[in-house]
Amino acid sequence: MNALLLIQILAHPLSSEPAGRAALIEHAFNASQSTWRKIETNRHRLTSRELFLHALALCEAEKELDRLLEILRVATEMQDRDHFENRGH
Repeated sequence: MNALLLIQILAHPLSSEPAGRAALIEHAFNASQSTWRKIETNRHRLTSRELFLHALALCEAEKELDRLLEILRVATEMQDRDHFENRGH
């Protein structure tokens, strides 16, 4: 998902053009679905940016919020993996 698109979503004023904001959020949600597929099948190729952009898109869209726990689990695994790799082992 494009980080600039997500920034546009968050920076867009809530009071003006709510339909436009809703369309941006829906687009961000749909675009982030490939990240969920990576979580399910190929999580070692994920970046933290992809992971947290997906979480943010889910929260903004108020959809699939049950996925957040798994996203946080993967983030924890990534942190542990980075810690291990940075120790030179």
